[in-house]
Amino acid sequence: MSSFDDIKKQVDDLDERLHGSHSGKAQEAGGQAKERSGAYWFFRHSMSRMGGSIRRGFSKRPMLSTILYGMVLILLFSFRASYQFVFIFIRKYFIIAVIVLLLLMLCYWIWQRSRAVGKIMVVLLLGVLAVGMAFYGAPMINYLALYNHYQQLEKVELSQLPLTGNERIHPLNSVATLVAQEALNETESASSPDFIRRADGRYDFSMAIGPSPQYPLQRLFRNLDQVISVSAVTPAPDFSGTNRHNVNFDVGEQLWFGRKVEQAVIRRFGLWQYLSYEPDQVRFMENSQGEWVQVVSLIRWKGLFFPRPVFGGVMVVEQREAGFNKVLERNFLGKGYWVKAEQVDALHWLRGQNLLPDRASRFTAESFRFLRGFLAPFPGYHEGDIRIPDFPGDQNDMPYVTWFDFEGVSQRARTGLYDYYGLEPYLEGKSGLNLSLFLPGDGEFTAFYIDHALLESGLFGASAVPVKIRESRKEYDWSASSAAESRPFIRDMAGERRFFWLTTVVTKADAEGKTFVGGSMPDLTLTDALGRQVIWLERLRLADTRLWEEQILKEAGPGWGYVAPSDSLLQLINTGSEINQVGDAHPLAPESGPDSNQSPDSLRAAPAAP
Repeated sequence: MSSFDDIKKQVDDLDERLHGSHSGKAQEAGGQAKERSGAYWFFRHSMSRMGGSIRRGFSKRPMLSTILYGMVLILLFSFRASYQFVFIFIRKYFIIAVIVLLLLMLCYWIWQRSRAVGKIMVVLLLGVLAVGMAFYGAPMINYLALYNHYQQLEKVELSQLPLTGNERIHPLNSVATLVAQEALNETESASSPDFIRRADGRYDFSMAIGPSPQYPLQRLFRNLDQVISVSAVTPAPDFSGTNRHNVNFDVGEQLWFGRKVEQAVIRRFGLWQYLSYEPDQVRFMENSQGEWVQVVSLIRWKGLFFPRPVFGGVMVVEQREAGFNKVLERNFLGKGYWVKAEQVDALHWLRGQNLLPDRASRFTAESFRFLRGFLAPFPGYHEGDIRIPDFPGDQNDMPYVTWFDFEGVSQRARTGLYDYYGLEPYLEGKSGLNLSLFLPGDGEFTAFYIDHALLESGLFGASAVPVKIRESRKEYDWSASSAAESRPFIRDMAGERRFFWLTTVVTKADAEGKTFVGGSMPDLTLTDALGRQVIWLERLRLADTRLWEEQILKEAGPGWGYVAPSDSLLQLINTGSEINQVGDAHPLAPESGPDSNQSPDSLRAAPAAP
């Protein structure tokens, strides 16, 4: 009995020691658990369960699990363009996420070490943080990003304005309406028109023809089959077959899903591009071989804490190539080849073109709000602040793409297409022209500007033009018509460089006024930005800008102390063939200056004199 009792006692002692050991470990584990937050254990358990499920799936059904998870990875890779915006959003507001995370950690630290009053203060602090970030987080980041962009931007101040040329007769929205109503059948739609330079040096509106949004099946299976490119400098756009070019693009703006050009471009991105670049506008141009291509402007988000949109080059998408391997490449690897922003200047067919994304362009224009210092745009202050004027009924806000000649103005600027901004005082209702900004359309990293407020030029801005035009022709039915897209027209006349606003009077094409047309021979006005006089161009003069200058001198010249020579309009029309051969025989034609709308075709298109 004694030996049995001894054995039982030893077993009880061993059991006690084992129980104590487990209790100690449990207490130690409990102590560690108390030091960990609930979020830690939530993510740890979630990842543990997820990993356990994957391991169990592979151990029980390895073949099925391999196929299933492989398909998920392939789908995630193939549809990566659809959720790229999430990474761009995180990229843009990364600093806000960092600030919020640090504040949350601070609040948690205070919460752990506070009594009831301290916990109430933490709750109130979190509420204030949430409201502040919701209302002021993004504006604060945008304010600092604009200032940072302005400080790093290369700026050149001009002493005089450059000359304009190759003036567009129709506004962009008018051309889009004319194409949609008069040039397409019921199953077709056109992309938005863009002002471009052709391979032969002409300046056109180009747009692609594809399936209409009302026919989704066509958007799935039909390609873009035509590009329309009509002269932008003639009064009557010609949409006939002579200006239609057969193409075959299997990606485009009007197409759906994987055939949408923006998604094809994103799939072409590398990892860094995927996190920092995004496609913007799509334009149709001729490359160095004379073939039509899609040129997709890219926005690059530059900077870590205060990202700002800048020109990121272009992705050039060529026409469809035959072969099933090309279809697989398009769906998985995307389409196009990247031309970096620094490489655009080396390609003649891209140099001087209209490539700058509007979002990057407008961001640069808004950064000039800091021209008078860091506090100029500050809420409640706005001393020296400026704004980009908005035109609610215009449908084509600034920038206005315009051809400029900088010869004799700046050696660093070259002739070509520019984004023009006429910036006005910040306060609504004030319409003086404070600053003219010229941003090279091919993405050159230099901004050219002239400070009218500092020079006390006395010019008024584009927002005041519609009112002055309505005042000049009160008999017009302005309920059905409006003045659209006032862009600059600058010429040397009567011994000075004169600034006018060139405006097209358009007719509303629907009851809401969302679309409008300028007509085959639109009404054009030139408003003197200094003298306030509105000149309605005679329709017989629309084909040649030299005749515009003659009418300006005839009507506004006496106010400048200039006596215009006798009107030679009829003589010019009657001897049109002679002018076509000579080209510069007109007495007002400058010896060297900007190109103007004086092509032989445009002169022959002028109606005969009565």
